[in-house]
Amino acid sequence: MREKAKNFNKVRATTEELLALRPDLIIRSFGGGVGVNKFLKHHKIPILQIGRLDSLEDITQTIVNISKALGNDELGITLVHELNRRLLSITRTEEKSTALYIAAGGVTTGEGTLLHDIMSKGNLLNIVDTQGWRDIPLEQLASLRPDIIVHSYLGDLTKNSGKWSAVHHPVTKRFLLSNAAIAIPPALVSCGAWYSLDAVEIISRVQRKHTVH
Repeated sequence: MREKAKNFNKVRATTEELLALRPDLIIRSFGGGVGVNKFLKHHKIPILQIGRLDSLEDITQTIVNISKALGNDELGITLVHELNRRLLSITRTEEKSTALYIAAGGVTTGEGTLLHDIMSKGNLLNIVDTQGWRDIPLEQLASLRPDIIVHSYLGDLTKNSGKWSAVHHPVTKRFLLSNAAIAIPPALVSCGAWYSLDAVEIISRVQRKHTVH
């Protein structure tokens, strides 16, 4: 949505600018610092706090909450119905390809994150069995040898990672050269929103070509 964003002024999340604007509602995720909620309540500026979005279910619930707060319930309900329709249309496969996600920083992710949920709903079986984000598990990479690598980095992965990242290890390098890859546009997975379903559909389409029968 970068083209639409050009029509909006950029506002810094400072107390001075927020007071000067006197908005009817502030929708907040993490910006503004730890004390901003208390400050806004003191000045009687309503806040809608967005929590962590670690699944498509979290995303659809947030869409409903925001559309209601903006007085446009129908738009949110319509969007959620369309997302659910698209999700149900994705063919479920009994046998899933195993996969590993590699982020731009050379790390990967397991259960409890949006990327894990996107991979799972796209019919991939994530080999990372721990919670949250972590370094690339070289032992699992070498022993489990996942069928597919999912990534969302721009350009050369090794140039975007720190020199101590496991992405530079010979095991990882050999693996990246030998395995199938699914490239997800970074904009689809940088933040959770309705377009996260686009990433699920991309994975599902490519996964069907690589499923081991």
